[in-house]
Amino acid sequence: MPAQATILKNILSFTGLVVGVPTSLPHLLNVNGTGVYPDIVLPDIVGGFTITADATTVTVTRLTGSPSAVDVYVERWHTIEYVTPPGELATKIPFVVAGGVGGSGFSPSAFVYDVTGSEPGFGTSLITIPIPARLSTSYIALAQNGGRVDDTLVMYSCPVSGYTLATIQIQATQEPAIGDKILVFITGYV
Repeated sequence: MPAQATILKNILSFTGLVVGVPTSLPHLLNVNGTGVYPDIVLPDIVGGFTITADATTVTVTRLTGSPSAVDVYVERWHTIEYVTPPGELATKIPFVVAGGVGGSGFSPSAFVYDVTGSEPGFGTSLITIPIPARLSTSYIALAQNGGRVDDTLVMYSCPVSGYTLATIQIQATQEPAIGDKILVFITGYV
């Protein structure tokens, strides 16, 4: 049996959350089939949840007054970028980003974009996709292959010149196809 493909990033959708009841989903992060702890855990909603993670699952507990659904981005650093912090910092992994930095307007988000064929630039390797509205272009956008309809490996990048308040450009090593999924992570100021 072939080894399971390594997965270093994923987005989990938690729905129907009940206040005070922990809900777990498998995060699927692994290296050659062996489950690994995420290094970064990032909810798309600021506050309102307690989130923990282990080598196989992410657990979300809804707090009073929070929505009943949240998407959670998880990432395991590649060995090229992986350095365990020294001393007490090692106890901070996984690092759960709570969002919001002292009222500064910092607003991370992560989502899965499904290619429809109606995107500006479709039919080329550079398409433009919508993003949650922003008040500033002071953000960083990252994109990753979330699943190709033909199972080929495609690398994505987000050229800074393509940032607007409501869209980003996605540069691919091959033309995206209808049905492809692109994982998008945006961090920076709203």
